[in-house]
Amino acid sequence: MLLAVGKTGDAQKAYEDARTSAAVLIKGNSRSTGLRLNLALALDKLGDLALRGADFPRAGVLYREALDLREALKKELPRSDRLQRDLATSHMNLGYVSLRGPAYDAVRALDFL
Repeated sequence: MLLAVGKTGDAQKAYEDARTSAAVLIKGNSRSTGLRLNLALALDKLGDLALRGADFPRAGVLYREALDLREALKKELPRSDRLQRDLATSHMNLGYVSLRGPAYDAVRALDFL
C-alpha cells in the first residue's frame, strides 16, 4: 500500500521492521513454519525495493536469503503447494536480478557491436 502511494521510504521501514520482528520471533520458535514464511516474504519485499532502486547486489542477496529459507522449509513440507509457488517466485526474482543487473547490460551491449 505504501509503495502504491509513493512512500518508498515508509515501505522500506515497514519491511525492515517485519524482517526484524520475524527474525526475533524465530529465535524463540525456530520450528514455526509461518514465521519462516513471513520472514521470506519480508526478504522478497526488501529485494523488490532494492531491485526497483537498481541495487542489484542487495536485491540478489535478499532474494537468495529468501530462497534459502524456502529450500529449508521444502525438506519439511515437500507437498506444500504454497511453498512450491513461493520457491518458483524466489527463482523468478533471482532471474529478474540477472536480467536487470550490470552483467546483463554488458551482454546486451555486445549484441550491438
